[in-house]
Amino acid sequence: MTAISIIIPFHNRSEYIEKLFRSLSNIRMPNVEIVFVDNNSNSETAALVKQRCRELSGQTTLKLSLVKEPRVGASAARNTGLRTARGEYVCFFDSDDEFSPELLDKAYCKAKEEDYDIVAYQTKIVFQNGMTRTKRTWCSSDPTHQIVCNIIATQSLFIKRSFALANALWDETLYYWNDLEWGLRILLAKPKIAWLKGCYHRIHIHSDSITGLFFSKRTDKIIYAHSVIHSDILRFADKKSSVRLLKALNYRIAIYAGYVYKEGSKEDSLHILSGINMSFASLMHRIKISLLYFLARKGMPSLWRIALLWL
Repeated sequence: MTAISIIIPFHNRSEYIEKLFRSLSNIRMPNVEIVFVDNNSNSETAALVKQRCRELSGQTTLKLSLVKEPRVGASAARNTGLRTARGEYVCFFDSDDEFSPELLDKAYCKAKEEDYDIVAYQTKIVFQNGMTRTKRTWCSSDPTHQIVCNIIATQSLFIKRSFALANALWDETLYYWNDLEWGLRILLAKPKIAWLKGCYHRIHIHSDSITGLFFSKRTDKIIYAHSVIHSDILRFADKKSSVRLLKALNYRIAIYAGYVYKEGSKEDSLHILSGINMSFASLMHRIKISLLYFLARKGMPSLWRIALLWL
């Protein structure tokens, strides 16, 4: 039986493939499957992955498979990988990621302790200038924390495959903040979660990463992501918790609208701000939204802390 499937979509970025395969070559745990998903890569990258797979298959006990997903986007590629995978548990990595081989042993042992649906762990973000930042995965299953802070990263979860197929297929219409929406649906499904201490994974941020700093360049994608999250709340949350979740979404919208204003795009800022749902908003809630928007325009950091205090 395959214990773990690691799903790795790739689209070009051949310069990072060597680091990835060095991480994979250090895996010593048995019954591990690697599912590579070619998401319209150029011929150079596709050939390199095939070559490294042939080399790795002769050096380890890893089960290697390579599938193609012609539809553009990481979400479609991850879904194809998830449906192809045969492991009891799955995790999603990107082609430019690095991880410690002990992650798999620790996460699998933890998952089997009490039949957890998910084991979460921290990741470290590596920027092009060499600076690093640890993206903390909070020991929280509160969906409002996911909405405000995006506490779940794509690469920070070790998930039971049956749970993922039932509750955590990726929204293929989203090309930005898809992990934000994915993580929210996961938490709304109320999984049994365990947390690992320590950081076992490194995410590299580069010029064409979808993770970036300039929100004004992605206004339409931000607005669409917020609309999908709004729909998720109405569809999957119970009536009692939905108001609190919608408040959290309003705070998030206000903060990011303020960031876009600070970047010099007033029109786009107002466009994002129009997504706020005022149908249930009290006077105090409206004041708090306005204050978050004002402080974000001024560049005040860590506004998510204030938003969480108000929830």
